[in-house]
Amino acid sequence: MRRYTAACAAASLERFVLEAASGEYGIDGADAMLCEKMELDVASGSVSVSQMSVIDLELSLASGNVAYEGSVAKTLRIDQASGEFRFGPCLSAPETISGSLASGHIVLELPADTALTAQVDKTSGNFTNDFADSAGDPSHSCDLTFDIISGNLEVLSAE
Repeated sequence: MRRYTAACAAASLERFVLEAASGEYGIDGADAMLCEKMELDVASGSVSVSQMSVIDLELSLASGNVAYEGSVAKTLRIDQASGEFRFGPCLSAPETISGSLASGHIVLELPADTALTAQVDKTSGNFTNDFADSAGDPSHSCDLTFDIISGNLEVLSAE
C-alpha cells in the first residue's frame, strides 16, 4: 500500500484537489493553511486531513475512509457511495451541509451551540441528530440537506 503525506506550508491556496484511486493520504495544513476550495475524490483507500481551514469542501467517496479535522466556513458537499466519512470536531459549523449517501457511515461532529436545521429524506438506514431538541445560537446556523438510500448519518454535538 502506498502512503502519501502532504504538508501545506503556503499561507493560502485557491484550490486543492486530491484524486485518489487507493492508498493512504495525509494532508496537514500546519495550522495556518487557508484554502478557498478543497475537492477530495476518493475511489478507495484512506485520506486524513488535519488543521485545514477551507471555505468550500467537496467530497466524492466511492469506498474507503476519509477523516477531516479542521474548519469549513460555507459549504460541505458529500456524495458517498460507500465507506466512512468523519468530519470534526470543528470550531464552527459550515453554513450549509448537503449530500447523498448510498451506503456506509457519515459522522458530523459540530459545536454544541450550532443552530441546525435539517431536512433528510431516507429510503432506509438511520439518521441520528443530537440537535433535534436544541435551538442553538442563531448566529451559528447550519442548514443540513441530505438524501439517504441506505447507511447511517450521525450529527453529533461536540461537548
